[in-house]
Order: sequence, then C-alpha cells, then structure tokens
Amino acid sequence: MRNWSALGSLLIGIIFALPVAGYAQDSVMTGTVIDSTGGVLPGVTVTATNVDSGNTFVAVSDDRGNFRLPVRIGNYRLTIELTGFATVNRSIQMLVGQTSVLNFQMSPSNLQETVTVTGEPPLVDTTTSTVGSNIDPRQMSELPLNGRNWMDLSLLAPGARRNEAQGLVQNRQGYAQTKVDGQEVATIYHSAPDAEQPGFNRDAIAEFEVIANRFDATQGHSAGMIVNAVTKSGTNIVAGTFGGYFRNDKFNSADFITQRVLPYSNQQLSGTLGGPIVRDRIHYFASYGYEREPNTFIYNSPYPSFNIDQHFTSHTHTMLGRLDYQFTPATRLTVRGSGYHTLFYNGGANSATTHPSAGGTRGRTAPQYFATLSHVVSTRTMNEIRGGMTDYERQDQPIVRWKGGDFPYHPALHGSSIVIMLRGYTIGADNQNIFQDTQSLRDDLTTSYNWGGHHDVKIGGEFLRFHNQFKWCLRCQGVIDATTSPVPANIEQLFPVWNDASTWNTAPLAPITRW
Repeated sequence: MRNWSALGSLLIGIIFALPVAGYAQDSVMTGTVIDSTGGVLPGVTVTATNVDSGNTFVAVSDDRGNFRLPVRIGNYRLTIELTGFATVNRSIQMLVGQTSVLNFQMSPSNLQETVTVTGEPPLVDTTTSTVGSNIDPRQMSELPLNGRNWMDLSLLAPGARRNEAQGLVQNRQGYAQTKVDGQEVATIYHSAPDAEQPGFNRDAIAEFEVIANRFDATQGHSAGMIVNAVTKSGTNIVAGTFGGYFRNDKFNSADFITQRVLPYSNQQLSGTLGGPIVRDRIHYFASYGYEREPNTFIYNSPYPSFNIDQHFTSHTHTMLGRLDYQFTPATRLTVRGSGYHTLFYNGGANSATTHPSAGGTRGRTAPQYFATLSHVVSTRTMNEIRGGMTDYERQDQPIVRWKGGDFPYHPALHGSSIVIMLRGYTIGADNQNIFQDTQSLRDDLTTSYNWGGHHDVKIGGEFLRFHNQFKWCLRCQGVIDATTSPVPANIEQLFPVWNDASTWNTAPLAPITRW
C-alpha cells in the first residue's frame, strides 16, 4: 500500500510589537544609549564578542540611540564605544529565544577611560507576551537525570507536569512540536502514545526553550507546547567529553507489592568533541551516543508450551556533526547533520491471545540535514534563510518469516500465510515498513522602525513538503481463518517449534478454516 501526500504551506506574518527575537533559535540584544544628561546618542558602536568562540557581532545605534543586535546563544562581552565618551563594558549570557533589553549611559571623557557595568538583566522578559521558560546550559550539564532524556527537563518549566498515561511530551503532529536548530523533528503520521521523535544525545543539546502558550506567528504547526532546542557548537578551545551511565537491578530495592527486585539493566555511553578550524571564525562539533538495554517479554499463554519468554537487547545510536562559519560579523553559516537508529523488540499485543511468533523487531532510522544562513543587512534589518531535509523509516519485522524476497513463502508452506487466526488466538504477524521524507525551506526578514515608539516588523515565508510511503504485507499471502470453531485441543502438537514454520502442521485446520 502506498500513500503519497505533499503539503506545501506558505505562512506570511507581519507582526507589530515590541522588539522580539529575530529568529527563535537565537537571541537578540536591544536597547538605547544615552549620555549623562539623558540625551540619545546616535552612531554608537555596540560590539558583542562570544567569550567561547570569539565570534563578533556589531551594531550601530540609530538617530534615536536605539540598537538591535541578533546574536547566537552563549556568554558575551559587550563593548560600547563612541569618540569623546568613555568606553562601556558589560558581560551577559544570552539564552535561546531571549530578547535582552540593555540600556547604556555614556559619560564624556577626553582620556581613554573604560567603565565596566555589572548586573543581570531582569528575570521577566517584558518584550513578549509568550508564556514560556528556558532550560539553560548550566541546568543541562549539571542536573542529574534518570534515563538521560533531556526532554524530561521541561518539567522545570512553570506549570509543566507529566501525563502518567502517555508520558511527558506527546509527539503527535499538531499537538506538540519539537524543533532542533529551527528544524522540525516530528513525524506527521505518528499519533500513537508510543510514537517517538528522532532522538538526540543529551550531551549534544546546549539548551532549550519551552513555550506553553501565546505563540507568535513564527511558531505555528502546533496547538500544544513547543520546544526549541539548540545543539552545541565548537569553541576556540579543543575540548571533548566522554561518559557512561549505568543502571542495574543490583542497586535497586525490593518492590513494595511483590517484595522482590525486578530485573533491570541499562547502559549508556556518550562522547563529544569540538574545537576551532580557524580561530574566531570556523568551528566544529561532533557527538555520539549509544544505549543498550536487555529486555524480557513474558508470555502468559493458556498453552504451556507456548510460554516462551522472549529475550532481546535493544540498541540505540545517536550521532551529530555541526559546522559554524562566520564569514563576517554580519554573515554566518551553520550546517548540521545528525543520525538516529534504534532497534528493539516489539512483542505481541496480548501474550494471552498471541503466539510467540506474533512478536518481532521494530527498527527506526532518521537521518537529518540542516543549514541556516543569516545576514545583517543594516542596523535595522536582518534576513535569515533555513533549509533542511529529514528522512524517517520504520521497519517492523516478525520473528518467523519466509525466506527470499520482501514477503516470501517458506517452501514447506507454499500458498499459505504466516498469519493463522484461531478463535481468540493468533499465530504469526505481518511485515510493515513506513517511510517519510520531509523537506523544508524558510525565510525570515526582520526590520525595525520608530513610528510612535520602537517596533519590529517581521515578514516570513515557509514551505514544507511531506512525502509518506507505507508498505504493508497485510495478509498479503492470504490468511488461515479458523475462527469459526474452538481452538483444536492438540494445538501445541500442531506447532511444535514456535519459531520454525517448516514444522507447523496446518492440515488439521482445513476442516475448520473459512475460505
């Protein structure tokens, strides 16, 4: 079965508001520069230097003393300069999606004098009505996290709580949205509670922003919460990390009800490396994560010989590479590629009504490619263009299959199906493959004006294309439907080896099979 769908959406929003972030994945510094008498100072040079990468960003105040400076996330050293005035220095940390209002007062000076300003920006962002909060780099690196799923830290956001039935964040398209470096990572067709988005290693995420309500026009595509995450980037120092996270039932206490320790084992390894290619201009970052978790699926069949516990070890690999290139203080490029692959056991829906052969493996693979180019056109105008591609594939493979081809026959069972339906009991399973390709292209143009106060105008367009392909062997070789009569008393003798279809004897089912 194939299902082709293409979605092209063009969203054009013009927003008249107080200064807002030029693009949600980065930050903006804005403010006014005045002299000691309160008069505005035009022509002041505002230079922000990233302490770690050495990247510089420059803005000049306009005729009303206002400046607007889009920057990457990170720690900055600001320098405010104007001939005839004492230079002002200040340090500040910028978080994802944050707009910091920084007003400066400069004093006349005939000497080379420097004034250092200390203090923190206000905790409440008065430049936006968006309801949300930030998980900063310190929280990401220092807070202990059981399972190392970085999305669990969104519980730190005010008002956030876990849905005990379906988990913390539902990945259903249109209800919750996750963006990494501005690229959507949700799959459009997933709506089941166990649906998951392509994973990213915790050590690859620098920080993220949780938006709960009052989204602006640049967000879209979601009726629920939005998570904007930013991956780490390299700095001027070659640095890396390597760590492991291990859990074992040897460290667990007994369950209160059963009074025994439930078996559990989980091992995770993670490594990162980043540094400069050209100091202050070109930097690289790479990460790799691996997770291994043995599991046992226990069958509770009414037929004793079918109670074969399934032992399977799930494996998950995540990888990421990123390159940042600042051509000039006004122009920069970011390129990122990432990969995700997991393979785990997908047991039967109900072990009391399904044969062990109804189980199988489920594999998920999701490579992603992304690039963004931003350019500060003038002190008032900036443009950013982003493009990306995501491939997603899910493969369900039953344990018992025929040899040769996609959905082949077993020589001993030519003409029959691996799916055998009895009254209240099912033997075998189907194959299922799902593919999704997503292409995206987006452009955001932001400019400022001073009519009746300082405002921003943002104009943008976005194009999204989804290509879905479904490939099922849904009873594609027929089905033995023996549901009209009770299950034969000798059912265990008819299927002596649960995982070898060549030993199955389906002939006695012929009299009760519905054709």
